[in-house]
Amino acid sequence: MKLLIASVLLVAVAVHARPQQQQPAPVIQILKYSQQQDPAGYYSFSFETENGIQANEDGTVVRAGTDSESTAKQGSFSYPGPDGVYYSLSYVADDEGFRASGAHLPTPPPIPADILESLKENEREGNEFDEQGFLKKKRAV
Repeated sequence: MKLLIASVLLVAVAVHARPQQQQPAPVIQILKYSQQQDPAGYYSFSFETENGIQANEDGTVVRAGTDSESTAKQGSFSYPGPDGVYYSLSYVADDEGFRASGAHLPTPPPIPADILESLKENEREGNEFDEQGFLKKKRAV
């Protein structure tokens, strides 16, 4: 009986609960926009909005027509953060991967002195290591 009463009360509350009013997102105007593309694979675009967002990117096809064809691109964007700070980020994306830079991005800690010394010693000795850090080729002494 208590379960029935609790269930009826729960349904009554759920049915009569006031729906939350959602505010529609404001429409942000685009102030500037440009786009270019050529048949050889080069492209460029940029835009700026009224709320302070800016972005641009340039890209081109690298090694066109080969098995290793890819696109290399570079660009930047900036925007006002919710904390009132204006954030900017620049990036490059190519065969070496994606590399971003910006004053707000964390930086790695410095390499410890003993590791630096070990790296210099390996270089002097001519040792080669694979991507996982294993000794690939030891120089004959």
